[in-house]
Amino acid sequence: MVLPAHVAIAFAAQHADATADWTDVLPAAEAILNASAVTYDSPKVDPSTRELLTVLKAGDLAAIAAALAEAVRTPAPGDAPPSEGVATPSLAIPDAHAQWTSVVEPRTDILGRRDVLDQMLDALERKQPMPVLLVGDEGAGRTAMAAAVAQAVAHRGTRVVRIDNAGAASDKQLAALSEMLRLASGNSVLFIDDIEIPLGLGYPSGVNGPYLAALRPAMENPALRIVAVVATPYLARLQGTDRELFEEFAVVHLPTLDEATMREVVAQDCADIAAYHQVTIPPEAIDAALAPAQDGEVGAHPSLALRRLDIAATRAARRAREADWARDVHETVTIDDLPLTKPVQRRVDPTAMAKALNEQIVGQEAAVQAVSARLAITVAQLDLNPHRPDGVFLFAGPTGVGKTALAIAMADALFGSPDALVRIDMSELHDDFTTSKLVGSPPGYVGHDNPEGWLTTKIRQTPRCVLLLDEIEKADPQVWNTFLQVFDAGRLTDMRGTTADFREVVVVMTTNLGAEVFSSTGSVGFVENATSAVADISSVREVLRRTMRPELLNRIDEILVFSPLTAEAVATISRIRTDAALQTLRSRGYTVAATPDLYAVIERVGFSKEYGAREVLRSVERLVLQPLAALPAGSYRPVVEGDAVRWEAAT
Repeated sequence: MVLPAHVAIAFAAQHADATADWTDVLPAAEAILNASAVTYDSPKVDPSTRELLTVLKAGDLAAIAAALAEAVRTPAPGDAPPSEGVATPSLAIPDAHAQWTSVVEPRTDILGRRDVLDQMLDALERKQPMPVLLVGDEGAGRTAMAAAVAQAVAHRGTRVVRIDNAGAASDKQLAALSEMLRLASGNSVLFIDDIEIPLGLGYPSGVNGPYLAALRPAMENPALRIVAVVATPYLARLQGTDRELFEEFAVVHLPTLDEATMREVVAQDCADIAAYHQVTIPPEAIDAALAPAQDGEVGAHPSLALRRLDIAATRAARRAREADWARDVHETVTIDDLPLTKPVQRRVDPTAMAKALNEQIVGQEAAVQAVSARLAITVAQLDLNPHRPDGVFLFAGPTGVGKTALAIAMADALFGSPDALVRIDMSELHDDFTTSKLVGSPPGYVGHDNPEGWLTTKIRQTPRCVLLLDEIEKADPQVWNTFLQVFDAGRLTDMRGTTADFREVVVVMTTNLGAEVFSSTGSVGFVENATSAVADISSVREVLRRTMRPELLNRIDEILVFSPLTAEAVATISRIRTDAALQTLRSRGYTVAATPDLYAVIERVGFSKEYGAREVLRSVERLVLQPLAALPAGSYRPVVEGDAVRWEAAT
């Protein structure tokens, strides 16, 4: 039985002799405990518990003091005695926080990181320790650096305790920090992982005040040693949000390892994986595991490569068991065992893409060309900030000119299906509290336990997609702030602390702002010629600058103004939509043929300055699909009568 000392003291007081003077029992017992090698808060008490309880019940002051002293001096079963000259670590992790707080095991085999370790120790081992801000991406070895620090400070009897904020519920992060700070002392290092999550750097509402209030005095306490870890995309926001706090840190960057060192690290660590599964991992499997991240994979190498090799080793071991091989024969991991899908070609041919898009989008050649040229850079990760999404576009212009259609065509061209489109109607986010539809509600509010509809959930499920933010101008400015984080860092963290990765997402915003410019010239969705529309594009851009925040516009890669459709474009669209409708009918057993009169009436009736090309679709449905749907499958020909079409059996 393990009995905390304060419980023993309380028990002693409860069973005291009423005539005895107990006023000095508590301070005397605390003095005994403070003189012992462990702290008062949670010492390990393992005497013969029955003897201790007997003494406590007897109420003898001297016996109680002696029993308590002996209790805290006696190590618990299985505890190794402390080394000579080394203090016993004092930080004990309460059970309530053990799920996301752990003692880091030391390790010496840290390859390619000696300079990073030296920088961290330069700050932590000063007479006046300085808190460290370790900057690096997920999977790049941040936890390994905690293990390296643990090894470096082990000679002092110091332990490194890690708080895993990514694994902790949002309402537990502050409690875990507060408890660890309370228990920490000069012989412990507190390693706060993913500090951007509890600080709220990924939230539109800004920094988490209570968490910051608990952290700031701890950073100023010379008896505490703190290492905070932040992902690279959040560094600038932390600096801009609280510059005073930022300057208290010794900033240490964790750069990406070169290819040779990366392979050496993976080869070294996968030896443990091979031993655990009793398999052989050949060099070619290690090389294949170092391939770039694919759909649905998160993190970076070397962590990603090791995760892949662990899965491959599991498969190889299972294959060996199923073959009932002898135990001393090790199965060899093959490349096919790795959880890799068919490699995705991360390249866009701008000419080919422009041609494919122009086949679906009529009359917007300039917009199509600009989109194709930009994607050729970002998809190949040749842009200067690969952490950002693969493209952030703003499509402006009148309704019905192809803005949404181009976004759908982009999804088809980039990801092989028009279904690779995540669409958000921004008119539904017209209040500041509607950001909960993107990142969830705080604990205790409606929707906190229903993450299926959150944007972060959708992106985690479809990490390679086109994100369409339709009618962006109708959203509340607080919602705009949420997307500033996405456009800047390519990440968004929800109220559960889960981070969605937007690096392979193409963001398309649409807006009707500036449409009145074309309306004032007498055309909303159509123009007689392209020249008059080009002259108004600069006016539309000026409307956007007056309406939308500069910080939002500055994060957009391309602002594209869609021109009203020309008469030639309307005729082409009418023909394309009519042919598509007739093809659908033929697949259902109808034999129908288009005539020049049919194309002409659809073009004439479908012309609408107010609704643009959308009226063409309605005309095709009304004049072609609806009347034929009421007839049995067969052969029919159109008879045009004014603005109406009658279908009769073909002879």
